[in-house]
Amino acid sequence: AVHPLQRVAAYKPLHSYLVHSRNASKQAQAPPASGVLAWYMGCLETRPLATKALTAGAVSGAGDVFCQLNEGGTFNTRRFMAMSVLGMGFVGPVLHWWYGALHTTIVPGIGTRFVVARLCLDQFAFCPFFVPSCLAWLFTLEGSDNVFGRVKEMWIPTIVSS
Repeated sequence: AVHPLQRVAAYKPLHSYLVHSRNASKQAQAPPASGVLAWYMGCLETRPLATKALTAGAVSGAGDVFCQLNEGGTFNTRRFMAMSVLGMGFVGPVLHWWYGALHTTIVPGIGTRFVVARLCLDQFAFCPFFVPSCLAWLFTLEGSDNVFGRVKEMWIPTIVSS
């Protein structure tokens, strides 16, 4: 028997489903990726966890840079580093495993009912635990004195808005 984590680690990347259909032989196939996109897709195939962790760190860091530029004032390097580390060290890996398991082990399948089931599990089972975990890590990385109090204060409004 294959251990569930082995199935998750070897799951088929989402982009591989983009050209799949019942009549794939009758339809034109998507052109092969080239350049940076081909390199990135190759990284997703060969090192999915590391690629997703680095991507999440870069996206989180870039998002924080844009937010800080929009807010004005002086650039907060500690905040930028906290967001980047949170994305790379926590969000990327956790989401890699969660969505891998969700698509291959917990609710495998293609179709509307499977999508709805995954959406409900994501929003009502995963999100209530993931959001406070992210907040706790973020406040800790930012050096907050009252991590638990801040998480408690922001948890419900953040989940409701997600």
